[in-house]
Amino acid sequence: MDPVEVAHADVLVIGGGGAGAQAAIAAARAGSSVLLLEKGIFGRSGCTVMGAFSCCAAFGHADRRDNPAVHFEDTLTAGRGMNAPDLLDVFTREAPGRVQDLYEMGVPFARDGDKFAQAQMDGHTYPRACFIDYFHTGRGMLLGLRQAAQRTPGIRSLSEHLVSSLLCLDGRVWGALALDLSNMQPLLVFAGATVVATGGGSQVYLHSTVSADNTGDGLSLALAAGATLRDMEFVQFYPTVTLYPRLVGLDPTAPATLRLQARARIFNSRGEDFIDRVLPDWRFKGTRDFMARTIYSEIVHGKAASPHGGVFIDVSHLPGEEIERELGVDGFYQRLLAQGIDLKKGPIETTVAAHYFMGGIRIDTDGWSGVPGLFAAGEAVAGYHGANRLAGNALSEILVSGRRAGLSAAREASGASCRIEPGPDQFEDVWEQSTRFLRAGSPGPAPSEVKMILRHVMWEKVGVIRERSQLERAWLDLSSLADTVNQGMSMRYAGPYSREVLDAFEVLHMLTVARAIVLAALTRRESRGAHFRTDYPDEDQAWSKNIDINMPQTSGLPADARIVVSVQPGVGSSESRPGEDVPDSPCPTGWAVPAAMDKEQSVRPGVEGWALVEIERTSESVPPHYDTYQVPYDPGLTLMDVLQHIYLRLDPTLAFRHACDCSYCGVCAVRLNGRPVLACETMMTKHMRVEPLSKPALRDLITQQHGGQSSHGRRKTNGQH
Repeated sequence: MDPVEVAHADVLVIGGGGAGAQAAIAAARAGSSVLLLEKGIFGRSGCTVMGAFSCCAAFGHADRRDNPAVHFEDTLTAGRGMNAPDLLDVFTREAPGRVQDLYEMGVPFARDGDKFAQAQMDGHTYPRACFIDYFHTGRGMLLGLRQAAQRTPGIRSLSEHLVSSLLCLDGRVWGALALDLSNMQPLLVFAGATVVATGGGSQVYLHSTVSADNTGDGLSLALAAGATLRDMEFVQFYPTVTLYPRLVGLDPTAPATLRLQARARIFNSRGEDFIDRVLPDWRFKGTRDFMARTIYSEIVHGKAASPHGGVFIDVSHLPGEEIERELGVDGFYQRLLAQGIDLKKGPIETTVAAHYFMGGIRIDTDGWSGVPGLFAAGEAVAGYHGANRLAGNALSEILVSGRRAGLSAAREASGASCRIEPGPDQFEDVWEQSTRFLRAGSPGPAPSEVKMILRHVMWEKVGVIRERSQLERAWLDLSSLADTVNQGMSMRYAGPYSREVLDAFEVLHMLTVARAIVLAALTRRESRGAHFRTDYPDEDQAWSKNIDINMPQTSGLPADARIVVSVQPGVGSSESRPGEDVPDSPCPTGWAVPAAMDKEQSVRPGVEGWALVEIERTSESVPPHYDTYQVPYDPGLTLMDVLQHIYLRLDPTLAFRHACDCSYCGVCAVRLNGRPVLACETMMTKHMRVEPLSKPALRDLITQQHGGQSSHGRRKTNGQH
């Protein structure tokens, strides 16, 4: 084994989104040394950067009647009473102060004179949404937090470091074992306290609005370390998101603009306005959960889906002047027109997508997980939002929970005596245990194939509409996948910036998170908030309680560990009610790629012949050269879609960066035919020559980017914290 790099810090923060950055700043200002590990590029990865518009806080600037108590009641109502009252209280009381902090850091929230401009959002009694502009509030917030972190003494950040496991000894978390993706070398981090701020896990679904790295890593890590996951059945789905063509440079939820700003039609491939059959005035009364259920049902069960597997949303029946007026907000209509999408001429395809996890790690108001040394914040935690999240509450909640977790971690670290270092043999055991699923020459599936199977299972059987038999089938399918993963996954390349290695580690976490969702959904025998079961379609007051998930064993891989479910007394009830019987061990039924995902399948709607793609390849052992690929030509797809196609179907050794997929993060910058572009916002052409943005490249299309420090030029760190 190569020499092990060791680092020390008072506080380790895992995740560099808004909650992680806020936690790091708070801990450092409290006097702690902080190491922040980010799987992507710090300040450019995660979901905070994708937050388009609203950050809600009850300042009362737009309406003096607004205050934290009203915000509390609004959020509790939306959460169907499943919110943790103590967490909700600190969130609504402290949100205004945290937004004010960001403004004083230099984040340019819109102002109305000497007050914040505040907009109205669905479900909120009064206007309380602070914002920067219509599309980039989250990005502006994260930029401000990253700059503040970089200015704060005591914070060191490392980008492109994947955490494989938490270090547990005698019931306490003492740091983490990470993998430096730039050189595939392990990094052992010892810390007096650890904060998990890795976001949710909506990537377990085939369709999602989240960044590519939102794979539930922190939830899986915390569960294996002894923490409890709570409310995992509550996954919010957004009803109208981008499907086809790509609305490049826009948030995935951009089609909602047609639904909310104009009198759009939503219809299936037979031209039927299917929502009108259920609720004729849906444009005014259709809630997000109702719309998501109705559209999802039509896609999955209606047998009249659009060519790419969604439904159509259309405003072309409206007068052209009305379209331009109603959809001209921040140049929305003009931006689409510049991409060749004329909303006056016809529909676009839209679908439902997983959007947000209300469930996560159970914490107290200090962000403590119940496991000594382990704290959590942001979307990775449960309790703030209950059974359904209000629009605009996510961006403000990460500020509150991140700061609280950071301060608490600093207090914990100041009292910890962290001088525990395993010997080489002990470390080798930990590392070998974390990587034993990576077996050279394994006949098993590629990690990307396992990911796709898992996403299909979750989308088709554990989606917006749920039912016992489908949930039970999903459990067996996921257990079969876990069994397959334990036998090994096949990989062609495991060197620097290997996407296959990244996929492999993420698969482990996704399997754990997906099975936790299934268990909780099976157990909750009612419909509440974002959780809907056709066999229990009504809300039942007897189920006003939380469902907890625990992992009794911590020695195995997440893929083969048993997880168990329990029902805890909640609001309005003190009795416990057992869940339904659920199998709790892998089912050895093998694995198979669904026919719809056959690697040889290349004919699909939109394909117009073939395109030629030349990509400059670079590695440490091979001089720069061009590899040529032939791919189906579809003018509705982007260069990022092309790179993904090549990786998934033609060449798994190709290295490139991929995060938000909507041009907000900028990590996918390359050169196309000699000019700099973002791969996610550039439409494919018949002939493409793709090169790294700058040279020399680190590998293929990977170049040095600003953010957290990478391993390049970093010396081994063995100093004390």
